[in-house]
Amino acid sequence: DDVSLDVVWALVAKQGVEDILFPKGFVLGGEPEYLRSHFDWAVAVYSIEDPPAERTRKFREITNLFSEFLTKELYPALVEAKSTKLEIVWEGDSLSSQEIFLALTSDTLKAIGSAVFIV
Repeated sequence: DDVSLDVVWALVAKQGVEDILFPKGFVLGGEPEYLRSHFDWAVAVYSIEDPPAERTRKFREITNLFSEFLTKELYPALVEAKSTKLEIVWEGDSLSSQEIFLALTSDTLKAIGSAVFIV
């Protein structure tokens, strides 16, 4: 469920983390111009007791699941949200790789289309 901004402001004020979460000069309860979030995913993939081949298999499995989540859910949601009034800036190896892959795919298709048209 969504949490109202009033609840967020109250929690932030209670914890005293305004300077960490918000830019300089930000007034709690005011109209936000910028918000900053940071997300990390920590997933226990395998046990140290697992044999090396099993560790490799499990690592590849979780990597593939994350890649699928990134390409089918997270990246499209970020792109869709970015096209609204909301400006979203993201960074990360996986997101950058996805962006580069999509740009190269698009450019390749355009080049093939141009080549076919010329021939």
